[in-house]
Amino acid sequence: MKATPEHRAQLLRASQMKIGFAGYVRVLASLRDDGPMLSSDLAEQCGVSRLLVLKMMRHCRQRGVVHRCRWIRTKPKARMVPVWAYGDGRDISMPQYEEESRIKARFPRRAPSSLIMLTTILELLAENALTHAEIAAELAMGIESSYRLVGALREYRFVRIASWHRNPVGVTVPEFAVGSDRNARRPPTAAAERAYQAGRRKRLQQIAFMQTVAGPLNAGAD
Repeated sequence: MKATPEHRAQLLRASQMKIGFAGYVRVLASLRDDGPMLSSDLAEQCGVSRLLVLKMMRHCRQRGVVHRCRWIRTKPKARMVPVWAYGDGRDISMPQYEEESRIKARFPRRAPSSLIMLTTILELLAENALTHAEIAAELAMGIESSYRLVGALREYRFVRIASWHRNPVGVTVPEFAVGSDRNARRPPTAAAERAYQAGRRKRLQQIAFMQTVAGPLNAGAD
């Protein structure tokens, strides 16, 4: 059936929808927390277009971030559609029903830069724990951008502070890795350590003084 002008306009708006890095993180978090689910259900839950989710899932599947865990019919005699799941599990393919070739013919294949950035950062932090400066250097961006992107990933529990590292100028900075476990505890700073040791020495001196005073008193009582 030929598409109506209204339908074509809806498809155009859907293809041009932009949700940014934080938006893609939110969609991926919904799939992780509430999935597996259909792309239509994921789109409705997140308030975005189904086409945007389909393109996002296609790119994320290629990068090993999501997979198709099964295929179902939403209505009798309807086409089989994939059910998406988070993670790099076993991907089930059904070439006779896949929509990739049809979508490729209608819309550009290249994924949005913010989505590419999301999957790239997840890949980097799955391999090694990195500081903000190292992330910025790997991705050729400013360190402020690293703070913003990692902040969005931490908000949705995709990355955590895996360890702490003292940089060349002596500042202790966090190293981030993929995971939702508890953040590594920050080690005490040099100033905090000096304050602790000074307090400890003072307490020991007070104890020694009290013991010295208590000695003659105890002797007089005897």
